[in-house]
Amino acid sequence: MPIEIRDLGGGIGSIIIARGIVTDEEFVKAFKKHLKQKKEKFIKYRYTLLDWTAVSIIAVTRKGVELVANYCINSSTVNPDVVIAQVADNDLVFGLARMWEMLSDTTKWEIMVFRNREEAEDWIKKRVEEKYGIEDVTFD
Repeated sequence: MPIEIRDLGGGIGSIIIARGIVTDEEFVKAFKKHLKQKKEKFIKYRYTLLDWTAVSIIAVTRKGVELVANYCINSSTVNPDVVIAQVADNDLVFGLARMWEMLSDTTKWEIMVFRNREEAEDWIKKRVEEKYGIEDVTFD
């Protein structure tokens, strides 16, 4: 499976890891499933880390990014205050991540794109502690 999604920290966080070849279909399907889950579960999220560093080929179009951004906008009405970091070391993937960030700007989510995972994790830890007083943020 090119996109793996797991809960973290007892359900207050999630991690999304993309590997190998990622197509529009897989991208949209994975995010639709994640963002349209039960409200009781989704509302508990405080942070999400998206790691795109293991992607070898990205076959995601602007249309796919727009669909996912629309899912995000709709989901933000359920949980409007999530801290999200994306990690993309490849220029094309970084550009798509930034496009998703821009298209999702009507959410109240804090979204940042980073070139390395350490910076992304540090930023999430800092923001989650500042916003929620949660110090034990995990990524495993």
